Amino acid sequence: MTTTDLHLYCKDYKFMNSISDKIFTSGFWSFTLEEANAFIGCNVYFHNKLKEPSYRGGQIIAVESKKYKDKERILFTIAENNENIGKSWYGDVSIRQWYSIKHN
Repeated sequence: MTTTDLHLYCKDYKFMNSISDKIFTSGFWSFTLEEANAFIGCNVYFHNKLKEPSYRGGQIIAVESKKYKDKERILFTIAENNENIGKSWYGDVSIRQWYSIKHN
């Protein structure tokens, strides 16, 4: 079975909100709803900088389309997992990017 890891550049918990002890949301991501739905069940890792390990992460359990600054954006709902902390960015850290995807 193939799994997917999604690494996101998200400085200082920007647009993250706790729902409960281990559930939080993160937005407003510039994916299509179709792309975002494909991430349900995958691991997600949040990084302050591409060259720094992840500071928060978990498994995406839901996605929702929301308006943000008059554009449709994606809000992820995530089940937090401490095992997703401390992971290195996947991909080239020498170029400017806000996400990377690794298929395992």
